[in-house]
Amino acid sequence: RCYIHNAGFEFQHMRNVFEGSFKQVFARNSHKPMKWHININKVHFEFRCSYFLTQKSLDNWAKDENLTVTKADKIDYSKIRHPETVLEPELIDYALRDVVTMVYGIRKYRDKYGSIDDIVLTQTGEVRYDLFNSVCKTDPRWCKLMVDIASTYDSIQYKKLLKLFAGGWTHANKYYANKNPLVNDDGSYKICHCWDLSSSYPASMTIRKMPVSIFESRPVKEFWDLEKVDVRSSKYRWWARIRVKNCMTSIDNSFWSISKTDKASGIIADNGRCEFIGSGEISIIDTDWEIFKEAYDFDNSDIEVLELQRADAGYLSKDLILKILQYYGDKTSLKGVKDRESEYKSGKQKVNIIFGCFVTKVTMDQVEFGDNGWNVTPFESLGEEHFDQIISSLKPEKQFGCYQLGIWVTGWSRWTLWKMILKIDKNRSVDRGHYKQSSLVYGDTDSLKGYFTDEEMDAVRALLPAVLVEGVRVDHLADLVEEFGILRGIDNLVDVAVFVPYLVDVQDESLVAAALVRRRR
Repeated sequence: RCYIHNAGFEFQHMRNVFEGSFKQVFARNSHKPMKWHININKVHFEFRCSYFLTQKSLDNWAKDENLTVTKADKIDYSKIRHPETVLEPELIDYALRDVVTMVYGIRKYRDKYGSIDDIVLTQTGEVRYDLFNSVCKTDPRWCKLMVDIASTYDSIQYKKLLKLFAGGWTHANKYYANKNPLVNDDGSYKICHCWDLSSSYPASMTIRKMPVSIFESRPVKEFWDLEKVDVRSSKYRWWARIRVKNCMTSIDNSFWSISKTDKASGIIADNGRCEFIGSGEISIIDTDWEIFKEAYDFDNSDIEVLELQRADAGYLSKDLILKILQYYGDKTSLKGVKDRESEYKSGKQKVNIIFGCFVTKVTMDQVEFGDNGWNVTPFESLGEEHFDQIISSLKPEKQFGCYQLGIWVTGWSRWTLWKMILKIDKNRSVDRGHYKQSSLVYGDTDSLKGYFTDEEMDAVRALLPAVLVEGVRVDHLADLVEEFGILRGIDNLVDVAVFVPYLVDVQDESLVAAALVRRRR
């Protein structure tokens, strides 16, 4: 086996030198191979990309792993070189140090996994390997449940779930578009406040209830009973396919995305989102619906429920939560530490990889490399049999999550962000002459930026305990709190355990729930 850092670049060169010798090229995307095989003079070689394994530059790899080698100063890549160029000693030294860095680095992976052959392919594989040897062994009941749920997916249900998934809410207030929002008309600068949700996705995975059973179809008339229940206290997670009409946003910043609206007509666009929906069909989860009905004005008579499915609501496996907190602790211990930025980034990636594993598609496009170059076959074209084969191959010892969990991870984070937006964004006034423009300028997944008044900031601070604590049961976290040493002088377990990672940013422990917000100028 041969490792190459950023192997995709070398692949383009090698494909011309060893034309016709390539076997078993594995890639997620065209032109980005992760590994491949070549037969040269009847000798079999396997090439792998070490960048996919480490997600680090060679320089950072050497620093983070305390390898007994230091990188040479960078060379001038703008200088033209060719096969007959005489290489300077500095250039030879640079190249040798690159190789030595990889030798020492791969040795550490070999020692960790026992042999070169057992080293995982990617950094994601490292996290999976860790979870296989922890969660999948310590909580087999949970992992069997995940297989049982995923085994009910057929291609039709899976496509419905794909349609439900949405990422973070990112949007710029239309009233500030094409302007410099930091400069007043007289040229002076405005003060812009920034609020960040600390580790929003890990928070959702830790304290929020997810769909932890098989989705079952329900009579559409049950929608109106389900939607009345606060999502934080509901026994169910549900989603619906709805035909909507005459929905007008009630605030300056529009919530629902045009790309998530099918059979749409009469749309008034707001920077990619729907300011007004004349008519259209949407697939929406319960947390998004709770925001939708606050963010838009409409009559219930203009809402037609076409399909409804529900599952039991419950927490993730305690062992999985423990692993999330462990990764989070590893990350935050390095935050702001000089010369450890790359390690901090790597730790942050591991936390996010767990969420990424949830939303990894069951089946992806088929990427192949042959005599005619790259060929990509969309997964929709691979057929039902191909999908069923993948589903039937799932095993409890390697299944710690399923796709529907990831849908609600991002959903809960949008819900938390939008509870703040709804508190500070100005309601539209029927009398436009008295309309006051929103102070919210921009939002992105877990942060808000704007000219928030002290009154608005106080209102959000007052809202946070209700948003974070109300409806949240933390019995599943109680024994973890003591283990992570979070009890220091705080009596209210609910405030403490509502999400352990949020507490890292706490300055005043008497107001733990407000740790979600950091005020910066």
